[in-house]
Amino acid sequence: MVNCQSWQISPDLKLEVQLWPDGGVVFSRASGDTHWVPESAGLVLQMLQDSPLTPQALQQKLAIRLEMAEDDTVLSNIVDVACEMLLKANLIESVSC
Repeated sequence: MVNCQSWQISPDLKLEVQLWPDGGVVFSRASGDTHWVPESAGLVLQMLQDSPLTPQALQQKLAIRLEMAEDDTVLSNIVDVACEMLLKANLIESVSC
């Protein structure tokens, strides 16, 4: 059996994301909480607003956005760290695909 994991924004959250080149803020209308996020985490949240994505799909989209090579190890680490941070802040959750 193949294990497939995707990330999605927690369904009960209504998020507003504002990004600048050095970071951004995320406001949850559901909880009233505001979070500072680095630019990479904000970009990941923006990408997840339409539908859940696998880490590989996030890496592909981020590569295009940041004009980096898709197979770049640094890019893979950026996605992993951003998702871990967003997960700890309860802004995203893991789902099976």
